[in-house]
Amino acid sequence: HPNDRRYYGLRCTHQPSPWIDDYGQFRIVASLSSPTHGGVGQYSGYKPSSSAWNPYYFNATLLAYGTEQSFTTVEFTPSTHGGIMHVQFPKYEADTNFIQTRRIAIVLNGGLDSSEIIEATEETPPGISGKIVKNAGGAGTNFGHYFVAYVYTGESGVEITKPIATSYTNEMAYLEFDPEDPATEHVTIRIATSLISKEQATFNLKDEIDVKKDFSDIFEEAKEEWNTVLTRVNIKSFHDEYSRIEQVKLYEVFYSNLYRASLFPRQLSEKSLETGELIHWSPYDPDGGVFNGTLTSDSGFWDAYIVVYPYLSLVNRESLGTMIQGWVNAYSEGGWLPKWASPGYRGSMVGTMGDVTLSDAIVKNIPGFDVELAYEAVRKDAFEVPPSDRDGVGRVCLPTYLKYGYIPRGSLTTDGGTCDEVVSRTLNYMVCWVIGLLGYRCYNICNCMLIL
Repeated sequence: HPNDRRYYGLRCTHQPSPWIDDYGQFRIVASLSSPTHGGVGQYSGYKPSSSAWNPYYFNATLLAYGTEQSFTTVEFTPSTHGGIMHVQFPKYEADTNFIQTRRIAIVLNGGLDSSEIIEATEETPPGISGKIVKNAGGAGTNFGHYFVAYVYTGESGVEITKPIATSYTNEMAYLEFDPEDPATEHVTIRIATSLISKEQATFNLKDEIDVKKDFSDIFEEAKEEWNTVLTRVNIKSFHDEYSRIEQVKLYEVFYSNLYRASLFPRQLSEKSLETGELIHWSPYDPDGGVFNGTLTSDSGFWDAYIVVYPYLSLVNRESLGTMIQGWVNAYSEGGWLPKWASPGYRGSMVGTMGDVTLSDAIVKNIPGFDVELAYEAVRKDAFEVPPSDRDGVGRVCLPTYLKYGYIPRGSLTTDGGTCDEVVSRTLNYMVCWVIGLLGYRCYNICNCMLIL
């Protein structure tokens, strides 16, 4: 919230929508520990005006964690499956009442979440690893978000210092360092995650943010990645009626939306330890297995099918093809296209608007996905009644729609209930139903659908 001045830590989030909520979330917290100010809900004030808020870089000065001379500062830059955080603590001051013990913590969610301490050796730094199982539904079987975080010290960010205290529970794990040791004034956390295993998370860390790379290396990689995405569209000029101030505001609105349109849908793919090829854990598979290739998630289609996906078809066809293949893989692994993937099957959508997204990609000859399987998925939504014991797939009240061409009030659902939102369902079903009605080849069918 723009008026909130509380900093609780840096959150690793997958939340595609506040209505859908989050999954696999945790927080990274750097603080000066205190018996009265060191729990999972601790926070600090900060000044947004003097902080950096870029897609590839964040920093803030934490006003609650300081001495008479200075405060703690944190900065972070991301990789694909993790990132690197640098923390500069205040210089140690003798003969003061300020608590100065330096703490690095990972805050979990309780419940079945778990953590453990990685003991330091002469070759490896101390760290924290864990598994987050917290989710808001749709996570399928065997869900776990694994993380591995190694904590280095010194200005170079590669020194190994043993902590003076450690703790780990299902709510929080932390390492505490001696403030009298000059090396602990600078702390670097290298962290990576995986939906497959702890071993995969460790591999992702070495692959993306190995100790051979320093903070500036990761920063430049992330900056270049985002610059590539955000410069696919450049505003060359404005109409003369806009003042300079209004033009700046338009830039802000446009590129803020361009940034958000580049966050979702999310790719759940990871690089295989053995082959280097893309693999993924599947929330769509009943057994929660690991499969080859890419997987797409965190999109509800309802708004995106007329905004995000058409935009991608204009400026980033290659990435869109990868996303569409991820949706095709979801269909292949779970038997249905998802309606509100987060990360797997969820309800709450009255239509199956992913059908429009796949059909549009077929019509526009987007490269990089299995067209025949995509059409199979779309046609299944149009004509096959979904199982009564599965939520978030197919078209509710489909038999009534196929019979009348619309859904009358009071129609029965596939599980014997009464169909609601009948106008919205009718309109949404109509957008795609012509695909199955005509029975032409894929591109002809979708072309007709788009004309409608």
